Amino acid sequence: MFTASSISPDLPVPEWVVVASAVMLGLAVLCCFIRFSLGPRTPDRIVAFDLLASLTIASLLITGIATGSGFYMQTVLGFSLVLFLGTVALSRYLDRPGGGEE
Repeated sequence: MFTASSISPDLPVPEWVVVASAVMLGLAVLCCFIRFSLGPRTPDRIVAFDLLASLTIASLLITGIATGSGFYMQTVLGFSLVLFLGTVALSRYLDRPGGGEE
């Protein structure tokens, strides 16, 4: 099983790295919410939502590294599969004639 300690058992992640990563992810989520609310078209909002889901995956990874729990890594695998399938479905929707027009 993949755990956070199997990344580098001899080199622990410093706490300031985890905190800095969490702050940067928080700023990225804030920018993503702004794009989601101000997006003039549907494709802009879909891309912002997809980015928000990817940032959620990154925050789960950071939480897994900080706690050393393998549960977060398994959750990330499942969530990323669902995110990929959702992205493919939405791109198929936008690819059809008239898709995404308001």
